[in-house]
Amino acid sequence: MLQTTNNKGEFWTARGQVNYSRSFFDRHEVSAIAGLEFRETTTNGTQSVILGYDENLQTGVSQTVDFGIMSTLANSPYFICTTRGRNEATYPANSYGYSYYFSDYMGLVLEQHHRYASGYANITYTYDSRYNIFGSFRKDYADVYGLNSRFRGKPLWSAGAGWNVHNENFAHDLTWMNFLKLRISYGVTGNIYQGATSYLTAKTDGVNIHTKLPYATISNPANPNLKWEQNRTTNIGMDFSLLNYRLRGSFDYYNKVGKDIFSRKTLDATAGFPSMNANVASIRNRGIELAVSYDWVAPHGRNCFGWTTSMTLAHNRNIVTDVETPATKAWEQISTPFKTGYPVSAIWSYKFAGISEAAGQEGQTLWEIENGGTAHNASTHSVEILEYSGQRDPKINVGMENSFRWKGMTLSVLMAYYGGHKMRALAEYDVYGIPDSSIASYFLNAWTPENRTDTPGIGRYGCQSSSSVGSEAASSNKAVHDADFIKIRNIVLGYNLPEAWLRKYGINNCQLQFQINDPKAIWVKNNIGIDPETLGHRGRSSYVFGLNINL
Repeated sequence: MLQTTNNKGEFWTARGQVNYSRSFFDRHEVSAIAGLEFRETTTNGTQSVILGYDENLQTGVSQTVDFGIMSTLANSPYFICTTRGRNEATYPANSYGYSYYFSDYMGLVLEQHHRYASGYANITYTYDSRYNIFGSFRKDYADVYGLNSRFRGKPLWSAGAGWNVHNENFAHDLTWMNFLKLRISYGVTGNIYQGATSYLTAKTDGVNIHTKLPYATISNPANPNLKWEQNRTTNIGMDFSLLNYRLRGSFDYYNKVGKDIFSRKTLDATAGFPSMNANVASIRNRGIELAVSYDWVAPHGRNCFGWTTSMTLAHNRNIVTDVETPATKAWEQISTPFKTGYPVSAIWSYKFAGISEAAGQEGQTLWEIENGGTAHNASTHSVEILEYSGQRDPKINVGMENSFRWKGMTLSVLMAYYGGHKMRALAEYDVYGIPDSSIASYFLNAWTPENRTDTPGIGRYGCQSSSSVGSEAASSNKAVHDADFIKIRNIVLGYNLPEAWLRKYGINNCQLQFQINDPKAIWVKNNIGIDPETLGHRGRSSYVFGLNINL
């Protein structure tokens, strides 16, 4: 089968801007800009499927299939549930045939048409090259929102100040300080969430299997009060260069508060919809960012040795400060993990309580429930039975690059550390009977009366009906592991040919380069053999050879 998608886009932008810059009285500098911008985007496309596609012969057999009949075919002898050699029930052919394999890969890519307009201005004033203040303002309009005229345009602004300490008189004698700037700013920025609209929207879904007539489904209720998501950011930082520019870098502390964030809002049952997108959530991010470079050996020419180390460090802590949490059952909290006071990427888990030895339930997983009890199926119990197991996003990111130069040769090694987060991997699931497909290797250690392990049983010691196979194992605390790691991102070896060799051929620069990307991790905190980035086998290393010539 060959599935193809053809996307088409039309985009235009018009902008008009005026610039102003002036210095006066030798100490005052003013620069400003102001402008208008208009944008329009239109995207659409088509999707198609060719059955029996032969790449060599360039042939297919889709013309022999009536997809219209297939889409309305309720039952077929070709879709039969077979368990332990017995034909037990027929499956709806349209659900397990047409809908599963074809419906999402055929037809039109729905057209989306949007218009945007913006007006902006900013101004900066500097006094004596020592102090500066700035301010900016813009207002954006988008057709995504607008039923309520109060929310059609979003005013955004920022203001800040800076102090060039190195230009002060008292700093002139500090020969070790080449540059030092302290700065502070506060600003309000906005974001358009494309997954929501102010208008009542419907989507055509195909043909009714009973009436054979086309129908549409209302996918989004109208909400005239939708508005832009808003981020209010306070930033305090500094930029520096010291020791004759050998040590240089920047440091930032930020506090970012997200208001009017989109989330699902529960509606009254009489509204006709269980929930809708609305500006009902708030998020806070706090953290630091540090970037530092140091020339251990500063190169003074092509034939001299040079060694520079650059490091970046970022630490972030985010929490949900306000969100509607309608979850009353455990499975609801698992599927929508947002909860006030916890990170956006919080992991919620069922607490593993061992393997059952009770008659009729031997080998089945047990989970903690209320009042110290245990049960095989816990998803419909209270959210209070769940455990907070950490967050998926790293709390700390560190990058370090060492660069070496000597006689035209260059070598750089980029390393990264991600830490403070968790991952869920290698869950051990209950099964009903003996699977017809391949069997997971962990069942080599399956529970039996003679081998009492924490791995679910299989066969006579597995689940005795398909309805008793729960979803708890996929969200088990037993499957949560540390995700910290240290990796080499790339190793790059290069050589710049001498200019004297190239000049007679009219070449300004010629560089040979060999690069290794993503070699095996140096260190992984978990001991289960899982790559924390792929949640499976590590990605393949790649090797790149390049030649760059500038004439």
